[in-house]
Amino acid sequence: MIQRIQTLYLVIVALLAAVLPFFFNLWIETEQGPIFANNEIMISIAFYAVAILAAIAILLFKNRQNQFVVNRLNMLLNLFLLGFFVYRSLNLSGETAVSE
Repeated sequence: MIQRIQTLYLVIVALLAAVLPFFFNLWIETEQGPIFANNEIMISIAFYAVAILAAIAILLFKNRQNQFVVNRLNMLLNLFLLGFFVYRSLNLSGETAVSE
């Protein structure tokens, strides 16, 4: 049914993935300034894919097995994005200003 609580969660995921990364910067580089999701094409595609998969999962409310599979794919794509951001943050150039 479309009034299940997971539908609300999927709507929130779709809105956050489709809108926020393009208005808030992902990281800031000193030479180029802030980097948004639309500056990195693969990251932009991944965010749009998360939003599209969430919308597809909402529309699959009659077939819960397919909805479950689409939500699993969406979780894997989110893990890919998380892994990319962890990799990117661990490979930042420059030294930290923390005293020892």
